[in-house]
Amino acid sequence: MSLWGPCAIPILGATPHREVFPLLFFSLFLKKMTANRILALSSMTAAITPNGSARPLATIAKQGDNKLMPRSSVYSALILRTRASGESNRDAWMLTAEEGILRATVFGGPKSKLRSHAAPFHSGRVWIYHDPVRDTRKLSDFDVLSWRPGLRELYERAMTADAIAETILATHGGGGNWEAALALAEPALDALETANEEFCTRIFIQFLWRWAAFLGIQPQAEQCAHCGEQAQADAIMLYSSADNALCCAACVQAGAHDEIENAAGASSGFMQINPGCRRWLLTAAAHAPADMGRYTMDAKTLREAKLLTQALVAAALGRRPASWDW
Repeated sequence: MSLWGPCAIPILGATPHREVFPLLFFSLFLKKMTANRILALSSMTAAITPNGSARPLATIAKQGDNKLMPRSSVYSALILRTRASGESNRDAWMLTAEEGILRATVFGGPKSKLRSHAAPFHSGRVWIYHDPVRDTRKLSDFDVLSWRPGLRELYERAMTADAIAETILATHGGGGNWEAALALAEPALDALETANEEFCTRIFIQFLWRWAAFLGIQPQAEQCAHCGEQAQADAIMLYSSADNALCCAACVQAGAHDEIENAAGASSGFMQINPGCRRWLLTAAAHAPADMGRYTMDAKTLREAKLLTQALVAAALGRRPASWDW
């Protein structure tokens, strides 16, 4: 009698004691193991979509779905600020030509080479690793092209550079054309490397005036905002912070400025702008920051230009950055 009893099915040409059931179960076991191994290998090269179908990872990467794998990018960047993060790391804020303001963590202690490279006012090419799941960025490498060591040799240079950096951060890098923003910031910092105290102030005034134009808030310096008349070369104009505009003296004396102030919702008075200040600003806007040493102005004109340019940007920010006072 067979071990399997009457249920055994004899194999053709085999002895009666060889049955098919042991072979059948062994065959099913092999098929099950093979299927599991194929599924394990396929999971390494494919992902399951919400509808249950499998998609190759290569296809997902080509379609820009980077939720499954991290991303590393290269940027043209200017370091604006660094702050301590944890015990030995630092966070770096930078202006990039590709994506505007970015913050990345710099890992390493005080003796880290990468940490010394990622210092304020250094610029060059940065490699940033982005984790899309945690939405965090890590600075992987930095090829410094401009070190600007001269900014740390004079107090006025360092403070002016810090004021420029805070202005850029406060206005979110200009809000759009970041390549142009970088083209405005870097020449100003380069010119500061060899500037004296008065030269530093002129560079900062020119930067604020050009930055106001970049933000679209620079007023017309040769035309009255109310009557539209062209201002005379020796005419005194008055700046209204309520409307962010320059008005001629005739409109102010006639009381026409009330309409301008009321349209803005408040009246904050007028700032007198002499013709020398207007001429200097118009001239400075057309030249590079390195040329500001050749365009001098007296103390009164310097004070007016500084107050006017700071008032323009402060009105856009809604506050006055503390770094502007040094």
